[in-house]
Amino acid sequence: MKKIVVTTDFSANSASALAFVAQLASQTPVEITFLYVQHLLHPTSRESWGDASFTEYQQAETEKALQELKDFVGKTYQTMAGKIDVASCHFAVADDFYTEKAIRDYAAENEIDYICISTRGAGTLKKMVGTTTSALIKNSEIPVISVPAHYEVKPIAHILYASDLKKLEPELQQVVDFAKPLEAQVELLHFNSLAESLDSEEVQATVQKFSDYNVQVKVENPDYVKALIAHIKDAIHSSQTSMLVMFTEQNRSFFQKIFVSSKAADYSFDAPVPLLTFKK
Repeated sequence: MKKIVVTTDFSANSASALAFVAQLASQTPVEITFLYVQHLLHPTSRESWGDASFTEYQQAETEKALQELKDFVGKTYQTMAGKIDVASCHFAVADDFYTEKAIRDYAAENEIDYICISTRGAGTLKKMVGTTTSALIKNSEIPVISVPAHYEVKPIAHILYASDLKKLEPELQQVVDFAKPLEAQVELLHFNSLAESLDSEEVQATVQKFSDYNVQVKVENPDYVKALIAHIKDAIHSSQTSMLVMFTEQNRSFFQKIFVSSKAADYSFDAPVPLLTFKK
């Protein structure tokens, strides 16, 4: 059984992640943990607040946040068509100034298989400084599922895997491992570059070497004036896909991370369907 942590900040937008995990759980067994990250400031006055006093305060606030988390999850599912057995789920509260780091640390310490987080369109300023979702996509060793705030619940029946074919075998295996328990169709989408010109039959033959799963292949010659993300969104609409899978490079230089944004992270700002990202 796969373990998934679902993060929430108690906002209406974060409810989309809860809706997605309910759909996922209806198709395959998953162990679900709901996680809330808080940050408690330590008072600067040591005379009135020693370490023991702060620890007591921290424990009380954590218990309060844990109850609020349980109440939020319970009330959210009361208004949703999709249901899960909340009593069988786990609940956790982490305390850290850096939300994204707290999520990654929790997932690593608890051997989580997937991190699920809601996202929403970000303005220009937020795109420049980043969001928790895009930071997770760029930094997490654990696969991240980012769910748009406007997510419409439907069976996960078709998964579109956007590939550059550079590490096809290990990437395809991870996609198939996710899709197989869901009995979801996998379609590999590849865009030819100026330096190459492949066709669907060539790529299909390569795919069949690496997997006995029924993977469909689509190879397109893009309009190079049009952004790659725009082409991917067009493919999503034409195939009526349920999810998009992308692999993101995390070992780029500091300069590249600032000035050449990750395609996957860019997509998460305005995603029409949930996005599952793996470390490349």
